[in-house]
Amino acid sequence: MINASLQIGDKVKLPVEPTGKEFTGTVIWIHPKRWFFRVEYIMELGDCIREGYVFHDTRVKAAGIRR
Repeated sequence: MINASLQIGDKVKLPVEPTGKEFTGTVIWIHPKRWFFRVEYIMELGDCIREGYVFHDTRVKAAGIRR
């Protein structure tokens, strides 16, 4: 479980839109007031996807990530 100690460089497993499939990525940025964060996913063919998440999003809470 990931909690309030979420830091840049941590690995997280979250759904990626538009498919909603879960992938493992690396936290690359956290808002100074911990309102939201960005995760970078490197796909199998080398493509890079960056997705933003809000800490209070139900998908994020379901993954065990808390503010």
